[in-house]
Amino acid sequence: MAIAARPPAPLALCGCDVIPVVDLRTGQRRAITEHGQACMKPVRHVVHAAGGLDVDLDRCEARRGGQPVYLTPNEWRILARLAQDIGRVVTHRAMIGDVWDAPWTDIGLGHALRTHVARLRARIGPGVIETRVGIGYLLLPGERA
Repeated sequence: MAIAARPPAPLALCGCDVIPVVDLRTGQRRAITEHGQACMKPVRHVVHAAGGLDVDLDRCEARRGGQPVYLTPNEWRILARLAQDIGRVVTHRAMIGDVWDAPWTDIGLGHALRTHVARLRARIGPGVIETRVGIGYLLLPGERA
């Protein structure tokens, strides 16, 4: 028995538009095409963001224009959290809870989050992460090849 994983739905290595599923018996991820046929090639969770940024959640890598982007562990955790909900706003509270596993009430972490996002923007380039003032951050989706 398999259950559908949560979006974003990546491309299978074969290039099919797929719905990722996880086999509960083996834990193995597989791709089911939009037509319901199984694609036996493994699914890679690569998120395509604006500005040519590709975030590979399986390999913990970010690339811009095919070149690796070197990130600190906290910058990577922030980018990965945003990539999990690409195109949707991730609140400050959720980000701090997921990245630092700390409560929102820790005022110093709000400043740390803003600082890390600023450094992340400097590394990945402009026009990729938007700020929703007083709410959170948004990773802009890019064009699929």
